[in-house]
Amino acid sequence: MAPKTAAASKPAADKKRRSSRKETFNSYIFKVLKQVHPKTGISKKSMMIMNSLVSDTFDRIVSEAGRLCKYSNKGTLSSREIKLRFAWSCR
Repeated sequence: MAPKTAAASKPAADKKRRSSRKETFNSYIFKVLKQVHPKTGISKKSMMIMNSLVSDTFDRIVSEAGRLCKYSNKGTLSSREIKLRFAWSCR
């Protein structure tokens, strides 16, 4: 039987855990803000609110597109079909 190496004999508590990366829209929101208002900044709390707004909107679009695919029995949608669907739902 081969002897254990130093790395293998370390207890699990000594190993560093990597935190999982969160996917956010922060950099994109900041870039758009600087294009529209170059001198304006945004606080961390406001950025969190904007990020949740964008992700919620994106989720709604995705779920609506999924429903539209199911109704039309198609695997793909054009942007025109999505626009028409949202025009009807916003009335």
